[in-house]
Amino acid sequence: MPFSVLVDTKYEEEAPPTAPDLYAALADLGHELHFTEYIRTRMPLPDQARPSGFPKASLCSTSSA
Repeated sequence: MPFSVLVDTKYEEEAPPTAPDLYAALADLGHELHFTEYIRTRMPLPDQARPSGFPKASLCSTSSA
């Protein structure tokens, strides 16, 4: 989170809360929150494959205010 978001708030002197309480704190400060998630799947490479051969999945979650 950019420090400019915390200027003139109590979080200049104390650590901000962790998620999900952080999202509520930012909303209380008047910030509109946006969330985006990217999910990618692929079959495993030969050296990653196990007898089951399940696909690999990765999730990237971003939030912005």
